[in-house]
Amino acid sequence: MTTMTTRPATWIPITETIDTLGRTIARMLLPPSGWLQVSGEGACMGLLGGGVIAAWQSRLQQDLSHGTLWLAMERSLHMLFAGAMAGLLISVGTLLLFSVGRRERSGSTRVITLVAGGLALVLTVPFLQILRAGVLALLPWTSGKLAMTAYTVIILAAAILIFFRARDGNSAGRRAPMTLVPRVMAVGGLALLSITGAGWVGLAPLHAARARGRPSVILISLDTLRADRLGFMGYPRATTTRLDEMAAQGMVFENAISPAPWTLPAHVSLLTSQLPNEHRVRQVGSRVRPHHLILSECFRDAGYRTAAFTGGGYVSRDYGYKQGFQVYQDHDEKAEGGPGGIAQAALEWVRDVGDQPFFLFVHTYEPHGPYLQRDFVRPEDRGRLTDQMIAGEVKSVPDPSAGERRYISDLYDGDIANADRAMGGLLMTLRDEGVLARAIVIVTSDHGEDLWDHDAVDIPRHGHTLYEEVVHVPLLMRAPGLIPAGIRVRTPISLIDLAPTLLDLAGLPPRRSMRGQNMADALRAGNEPEMRPLLSEAVRYGPPRYAWREDGLKVILTPDPAPIDEISSVVPDRLEIFDLAGDPLEQHTLAANPPAGSESAISILNGRAGLEPGNQSDANGQEQTEELKRQLRSLGYID
Repeated sequence: MTTMTTRPATWIPITETIDTLGRTIARMLLPPSGWLQVSGEGACMGLLGGGVIAAWQSRLQQDLSHGTLWLAMERSLHMLFAGAMAGLLISVGTLLLFSVGRRERSGSTRVITLVAGGLALVLTVPFLQILRAGVLALLPWTSGKLAMTAYTVIILAAAILIFFRARDGNSAGRRAPMTLVPRVMAVGGLALLSITGAGWVGLAPLHAARARGRPSVILISLDTLRADRLGFMGYPRATTTRLDEMAAQGMVFENAISPAPWTLPAHVSLLTSQLPNEHRVRQVGSRVRPHHLILSECFRDAGYRTAAFTGGGYVSRDYGYKQGFQVYQDHDEKAEGGPGGIAQAALEWVRDVGDQPFFLFVHTYEPHGPYLQRDFVRPEDRGRLTDQMIAGEVKSVPDPSAGERRYISDLYDGDIANADRAMGGLLMTLRDEGVLARAIVIVTSDHGEDLWDHDAVDIPRHGHTLYEEVVHVPLLMRAPGLIPAGIRVRTPISLIDLAPTLLDLAGLPPRRSMRGQNMADALRAGNEPEMRPLLSEAVRYGPPRYAWREDGLKVILTPDPAPIDEISSVVPDRLEIFDLAGDPLEQHTLAANPPAGSESAISILNGRAGLEPGNQSDANGQEQTEELKRQLRSLGYID
């Protein structure tokens, strides 16, 4: 006896739909060879668009000139694969949508075709976003002629593709046999899609293998940290107990000089090894141009994993620092309650990277104002200072007393201690986990702070002078097995010397665009680096100023002296000359009787000033987002 199995009624529409879908896929519009052609042609045209963007990108970033060919390959494969996938999906999706209205198609087939076409176009979105991001990053730096040429090629390729898909969609499947050109496009497009996809996936492990065995590099910048407030620089107060321990295990540079007195140009100089007058990122509307080679790009080109965790503001990715970084996180330290969130994010990233060599850039605005940490203050010194004043309005206190100034200065020390807890704590954790045994660590600052050293009226500030309290910054380097520990370097060095030195210590080739001195050989031997003149430059606050320093002689030139601003008491002389050995606080200028050797310095500074075409020449129309404006306002940079 045979048992009959009856399907539930609900199976009937499901099976019919599946059957309809199968028949539709099997004979929808075109035979399999036709679909291969449609896909291949789309991929081919998409590769053309992606290739235009990749070439555009490589030209603006001057990859050939910089020798960053692996990085160029990585970026190009990214664009080519995104373009190929976008073209393929657009080709398939538009063909399906154009065929929906054909009369001979049943209602269910039309629905399936419409859904399939819409899905294909939806899947295009992430690839189009990649292409769009690439184009938007290039537009601010591109001539109208170049941009128009690139757009014309891309739009023309898309228009041709859509035209042929519209024709195919209305042809009811009656497609002529493939001729040579369509066949080459189809086969070539699919082949190149496969190659770029495989290259994109396979390049990562191959790229990482090139960095194997090299030391990792950790560069930490503590914003607005003057050199004379750290224990390892001789300060008696315990502001930096953790960093002091790191310094004892490494090398201390007693006379590190920043090339700029405020955050944006100083950090660009640090990462590009160029002076502000060369990289031209010196105004609030300036940003890093694509052709500038950033240290992160050098390490990424060598196969390193790269990441940055910053306090935003003038170190925000909006200013173009992201070049070469795989991860770039801007944190809001005010909302997060301090630099701890930055340190934790950096720690988690390092743990995820594992044993792969990496370049890590960490920045915090601690101890930048407003100063909030009360580790060292004495309540009796507070005087008229309210919480609101301490949070950024100290200038509202007329003629602050010695106690009130001491209170603010002690708050500054408290912020330094807080930075030490966060960033020093990060380094201690990485040391305990064994990471620092195979890493080069650098801790420094972009500039210092004038705590009424020369400005007797305005609030503690920076950017307005090139005196030592603003340009003399701390610098320690720790690299077990690469440089000896317990060495103190007395020769003055510039922050622009760091990038070429780090590349050499990591075994990477020098870069022609870097202007700093490579100190690696001297440091390996525990010797003093070569003595040479150091330059600092500023144009943001007040008139343009230029400083020259060699050993103990310092010359500051202000070609067109004028008050710094309506608040400051600083009115610079045209020429100031100081003997730092006998006058470390720069209180007595020797300009009336210039000492021997100052003539050449004055000539050099006049030459630097002659390169200055105008105080606003660096601005490039960089738009600041509302979030960025809020961060800058909280830091006191804008009103």
